[in-house]
Amino acid sequence: MNTVIARVLRVLTGHSPTALLHAADAHGHEHKLEVPVDAVRSVVPGHVLVLQWSVHALPDDLASTEPSGPEVSPAAPTTQPEASSATSSTTDTAARHLESLLGLQPGRLSGG
Repeated sequence: MNTVIARVLRVLTGHSPTALLHAADAHGHEHKLEVPVDAVRSVVPGHVLVLQWSVHALPDDLASTEPSGPEVSPAAPTTQPEASSATSSTTDTAARHLESLLGLQPGRLSGG
């Protein structure tokens, strides 16, 4: 698990239910998170963001059902493919399986 400690530089809100939380760590690395506005109403520049994260390979049965997302490439911008109802159903099933593997409350990843 990686832990990042970063000073909040700005919190951008607007007419959206989401806000941009922008922070920078001691190494100058920037961290930008899209979060619910309610989660950052009291956050101001100078506060400290503590972020713990990790990346995991999906089990084969989940990896084969996940729709292919954008490729990460520093040279070109990426776009998300249009979601169809079949893809949405497959994604919901994969999300439920991942929630089960991680011990999360059902519906947390799929929003349902």
